Order: sequence, then structure tokens, then C-alpha cells
Amino acid sequence: MKRKPRRFGPRLTVSVTGDAYEALSVLAAKDDASISWVIRRAINEYIRRHGSAGFKAHGGRENE
Repeated sequence: MKRKPRRFGPRLTVSVTGDAYEALSVLAAKDDASISWVIRRAINEYIRRHGSAGFKAHGGRENE
């Protein structure tokens, strides 16, 4: 059986406070998105703001 190609690269595990998780949940629900999508979007924004030569965001709804 053929494997589906992975949409994203390596996985991360991150611990956040209960308050941060609740805030992420609210933001995700507001955008009708997953918490993972909100976090990927935040990471992409952070990298763009703080400059990383050659970084290009891709995948997911960020490019819509």
C-alpha cells in the first residue's frame, strides 16, 4: 500500500499553561481552525518578523 506524503515536516511537542491553551482554543474556534493551525501560523509570523533568510511559509491555510 502506498503511503500518503506528509504535509508537514518534523513534529514538535510543546507544553503551554492552561491559560495559553484556553486562549489558543478560543482563537482556533473563532477562525474555525485547529489549534495546530493557529500555532503553525504564529510560528510562521514569528519567523517572518524576526527574519530568517530564505524562509518561505507553505502548507495549510496560511497561504489562502
